[in-house]
Amino acid sequence: MNISAFSEEDFVPKKWINNIFSTSDPSKPSEISAESLVTKLQLYIQEVNSVIEDDCQKMVSNMPKVINETEILNQKVLALKDELGSIKNEMENVEKNTDKSVSTLEKLDRVKNTLENVKQALHEADNWSILASDIEESFDRGNLEEITSKLYSMQQSLNVLSNADDYENKKMQLEGLKNRLEASASPHVVKAFTTANLDEAVKFVNIFNKIERLPHLTKYYIKCQKGSLCQFWKSLIDSDQDLNLVEQLRSLYDMLLVNWQKQMKWCSEVFVNVNLIDMMIELYSDVLMNLDPSLSSCMDIALKQHPQPLLLLLEFYQISSQFQQNLESLYIFNNESECRPDWNPILKSLYFPYVQYASKYGTLERQLLDNYLWEMFSKSENVSDLADNIRSISLTIPDVINIAKEAKARCVLFTKGCAIDGLISALKGFFLKYIDKYKDICGRLEQKIDEKENWQLLKSCLSFQQVVGELLNDVKKLDSQLISSLKSHRNDISIKKFLPLILNLSAQKEYEKLFNSVSNGSIVSLLENVISVIERLSYEVHKITYKVSFQPIAFYLESTKTLWDKLNAENDRELPDYSYSPMEYITQIGEHLITLPQYLEPFLSQENLPLNSVLPILSKETENSNISEKGTYASILLTLVANGTCNTYSDHILNIIELGSSTAKQLAADINYLGNVLEELGIGLTENLQNILSLLRFSAEEYHSRSVGVSPKLVAAIRQMRKIPST
Repeated sequence: MNISAFSEEDFVPKKWINNIFSTSDPSKPSEISAESLVTKLQLYIQEVNSVIEDDCQKMVSNMPKVINETEILNQKVLALKDELGSIKNEMENVEKNTDKSVSTLEKLDRVKNTLENVKQALHEADNWSILASDIEESFDRGNLEEITSKLYSMQQSLNVLSNADDYENKKMQLEGLKNRLEASASPHVVKAFTTANLDEAVKFVNIFNKIERLPHLTKYYIKCQKGSLCQFWKSLIDSDQDLNLVEQLRSLYDMLLVNWQKQMKWCSEVFVNVNLIDMMIELYSDVLMNLDPSLSSCMDIALKQHPQPLLLLLEFYQISSQFQQNLESLYIFNNESECRPDWNPILKSLYFPYVQYASKYGTLERQLLDNYLWEMFSKSENVSDLADNIRSISLTIPDVINIAKEAKARCVLFTKGCAIDGLISALKGFFLKYIDKYKDICGRLEQKIDEKENWQLLKSCLSFQQVVGELLNDVKKLDSQLISSLKSHRNDISIKKFLPLILNLSAQKEYEKLFNSVSNGSIVSLLENVISVIERLSYEVHKITYKVSFQPIAFYLESTKTLWDKLNAENDRELPDYSYSPMEYITQIGEHLITLPQYLEPFLSQENLPLNSVLPILSKETENSNISEKGTYASILLTLVANGTCNTYSDHILNIIELGSSTAKQLAADINYLGNVLEELGIGLTENLQNILSLLRFSAEEYHSRSVGVSPKLVAAIRQMRKIPST
């Protein structure tokens, strides 16, 4: 039986007992197993008690011995304490007695050191004098290694003589000798670097390193490499007359990449303790800034000869950008270090030729956009039919928006969106010139308006209104995309480093000003001017559409000016109300109104967003909040025409001088007919015309009593017209 579980901290008797019974022989009765378990536990208890009793007995017998040993140890500790005290006293006495002796020894040691320093200084001064006199002979012999060795020794001597009175004179003398050595070595250095002579180059690295002028040697290397690389470019321009600048630029960058790899390998064997990457960056930035002829002048000539200079400029830029990526990838591929060098000097030189064009980006982009616009409209110049003209210009909207999006993509490609101010300027000019074609169509529509019904013209007006709405919606979407693009690119960390590389200081300030204005909400639209022009155009098209719809009605109503006087003269006899039927002018108006929905039906869809986009404009221009944006333009137009009919009809009625009883009933029948027509259209008469109808139907006897609540001015006008006496 295992009793080790009794010593565990989480021992549970019940769990232990259950575990014992679960492993016991199931054939035995549980009472027998329990008795056996109790017996075993009693035996274990007796055994444990016996062990504890033996251990206690041993401890009691050993206690006197432990106490005795403890007393002995305590006595030894006290003796040790006394001994340490006496040693401390002896040390204090020794320190007091030897204080003056130690001080004297320290002074003697300082004197000794001073004498040794003086001796060394005298030796070095003597050595300096010997070297200074011997080195002239070395210069005469032209032995560079010998001169270097003596200069190195003189440098060591000068370090010791730093406190000498003539230290500065000696330092100037040494620098002069170093200059003479450098001047003597420079032709050989240039030759070694020009011919890539490894052994000679290593020799001169050792020489310049000893005289502490290794940075001067790297300058020689950079100058030699610069001359070689610039000469390659000059020969490329002079000899390859058949190559265009694009191919020449690629050749230059390909050569620079190959040269980078070659020189990095060669320099790693030559230069010691020199940051090769920084040296190569300095070299390449110097080369790119000092090419003859300069890249800027070559680009100017090429761009002036090209029909689409911006596209050629972008091709140049992409080649330069690819060179940057290849150069950085080449570095990363050949280096495992996470410490990246500062590429800014070479980037500044690489993109320097593009700074002037970034500031002119708006002009270049506008020129390209105008070319695209001219090509687009040159294909549709022969379209003379107005409906075909509208259909043709509607097909240009996707192309125009795509052209604008491509312009945005070019801006991002060329300047990472930094030149967005120029892009906005170019897009404004582009869209306004494009909208001029819409204004031409608008003028042609207006010229075709006459007094007759022209359903084809109405259809053209509605179609054109839809086209204008489509353009408006697409320009608004483009405007939102431009704002999102500005924010997203500005938040890119890389653009903050790229900004000073591609924009001059003035352009940077303009960019920051625009971004801040958009960020703080003072500018909510970048194409606000264009959108406003399209909205005004949309409203002008609406006015033409309304005029086309309403002009026949106005003509029919105009024909009633002399009608009522004639009826007053002809009809003196009063007939029952049912005897009066609508006259021809009002039935013509009714037919026109009933026919109008047939031509509006194709435009009644709630999903016709381009056409319905005119509704907010109508609300703003007419200051009529009742024009619901939830309706459709076609239904609103029908309502406006119906209300216009009622208002114009009311004006004509109020201009009637006299109405006889029979004529008044005829006019009431006409108004009632118009009301029935409008009811069929789901509109109804205006309140003013409805009141006129009621006032015309009232008999003279009940006129005053039943006209209560109607506008007094209107009541008086109809009363005078009907010759009803005033109360």
